[in-house]
Amino acid sequence: MTEKYKKFLDLNFYQIYPKSFYDANNDGVGDFNGITEKIPYLKDLGINAVWLSPFFVSPEDDSGYDISDYYDVSEKYGTLEDFKVMLKTFHNNGIKVIIDLVVNHTSTEHKWFKEAVKSKDNPYRDFYYWADKPLNDWKACFGGSAWEYNKEAGQYYLHSFAVSQADLNWENPKVIEEVKKIIDFWVDLGVDGFRCDVLDMISKDFKENRNGNGPRLHEFIHAIFGREKTKNIYTVGECWGVTEKSLCDLTKDERGELTTSFLGGNMTHDNGRFNPVPPRYEQMREYFTKYETLTQNNDLIFAPFFENHDQCRSVSRFCPDKNLRKEAAAFFATILYTLRGTPFILQGEEFGTPDAEYDSIEYFDDIETVNYYKAHKGTMPEDELMKLVNFDSRDNGRRPMMWTGGANGGFNKGAKPWLPIHSGYKTMNLEADINSGKSVFGYYKKMLELRNGTPALRYGIFNDETEQGREKEYFKYSRTYENEKYLIVINYDKTSSVSVPENAELVLGNYSFFNEAEDINNGVKTFKPFETAIYKIK
Repeated sequence: MTEKYKKFLDLNFYQIYPKSFYDANNDGVGDFNGITEKIPYLKDLGINAVWLSPFFVSPEDDSGYDISDYYDVSEKYGTLEDFKVMLKTFHNNGIKVIIDLVVNHTSTEHKWFKEAVKSKDNPYRDFYYWADKPLNDWKACFGGSAWEYNKEAGQYYLHSFAVSQADLNWENPKVIEEVKKIIDFWVDLGVDGFRCDVLDMISKDFKENRNGNGPRLHEFIHAIFGREKTKNIYTVGECWGVTEKSLCDLTKDERGELTTSFLGGNMTHDNGRFNPVPPRYEQMREYFTKYETLTQNNDLIFAPFFENHDQCRSVSRFCPDKNLRKEAAAFFATILYTLRGTPFILQGEEFGTPDAEYDSIEYFDDIETVNYYKAHKGTMPEDELMKLVNFDSRDNGRRPMMWTGGANGGFNKGAKPWLPIHSGYKTMNLEADINSGKSVFGYYKKMLELRNGTPALRYGIFNDETEQGREKEYFKYSRTYENEKYLIVINYDKTSSVSVPENAELVLGNYSFFNEAEDINNGVKTFKPFETAIYKIK
């Protein structure tokens, strides 16, 4: 592994959804000054890298992922000067910053699209895909046809998501040049990299009827990132459709494309959104072992995560027993911070935030959720429909941060939040967690301290050590670096008996951290539901 990639393995990412993190000016929307005010909190937690979701000028049809100006910030969040102060403060505290790069599509309010609709010979016409009639039967991710007729243009344009998010035509070299300018603008301001939204969709394959992973994908990515100016930044792609082969091509250092990629099959939507299935815990082992081994053998970087702004909360998806919420939250922390790679968590994950529970669609804002509700209203009882909405709405990862049990969960000083605060904010907030006898935040802080101080947990070789035939009960693996070896046991939702070597010394476990004694006898330990343990092999 190159030295550059090895240094990246030191990073522990925290995703900030700016409009929901902290509202410093009390106008109902989180802002840059609010983030700046909370940087000491992140440093105290042990975070050394953050990912900021979109904060650009936008009509907000898709929560900022419909950008109308890539070179300025939305006034909701403050000014560009406020952004610069925030960025400098992050850097002064040893925290790197990556931002969202959304270039599969723009808002239809972007000046390029406004120009494009004027005439077929307009210089910006070919910045987008146009046709006299739909070229195929592609469906938009948020429902309906991916082709929309524009009366002024007199043609249909392609939109893979909302009608107001028109897909850029990367076959046009001018589009690539414009994207390079956008990247360079933010790199010059000092950002340390980018999270690249639906990046595998920038290359279409009309011949094979694929809206993504087209034949020029690698060429396009190399064109924007395989340059001297961008060779040392951290980039992570949202590329759900990549194969093992294409992952190696996308993320090998010498390729000049991406640093790493979020990968499909991460146990979030195996059966589709709004279609819950019982957890299959052994899939965790299958998934993590597959990609830990693949990235390790090819000198690549893995980017493990459970939650982001598009997912429901992991404790709600995988732990039906609400009495074990804290144990389960610490269970996920143990996995993330003992794997090889650059782990990502979402704001609120560090104190075990579950999904909210509401009985009306009025409490939701997400366009995908609202469209799903409208499409299915009347097809099932209202309580069943709302149960599905509560379970899988993207708003679960976007609600305002619950700092305290006070007004609006401490998100601000009382102004109505842009999205209703979590239904359980009075008892499930950060302050209540810290003051409890079982602090998930405390466990996350201890886990990050351990990871940051233990080279074997950052650089060590991963090896699956789960006993054959026990894969549905627990996940056991080791991390070895130079003369140090650590053994990690991740027990699933039922009590299990797991053999532990005599020369294993307990370093940290979630139940032991929560002041429960170890139950071990003759080298066999009884692990309770969602119990984890990290041992140092002497």
